Amino acid sequence: MGEVAPVADEAGEYITILETAVRAGYRSASNLHAAVCAGQLRTATTGPQLPRVTTQEWLEEFLTGLRFKTEVHGRAKGCPDSDDEAGSYA
Repeated sequence: MGEVAPVADEAGEYITILETAVRAGYRSASNLHAAVCAGQLRTATTGPQLPRVTTQEWLEEFLTGLRFKTEVHGRAKGCPDSDDEAGSYA
């Protein structure tokens, strides 16, 4: 049987990991790729040869988790430099 297509967020918008990095204020997408591999950032695949995508909601869940870790343990590795940068995506 075929795979079930993932459902986009309320706005109907999927965003690539590179676009996610830009929105979240990261200098590079490599940290987000590592988060995907570690299962910390939820993603979906829209086709066999297409890149993995995420949604704004999943990005916010990931950033909330980073902020919690930062409050408990200090600055998380690969985290944007300031809360202003991390919150500037729109």
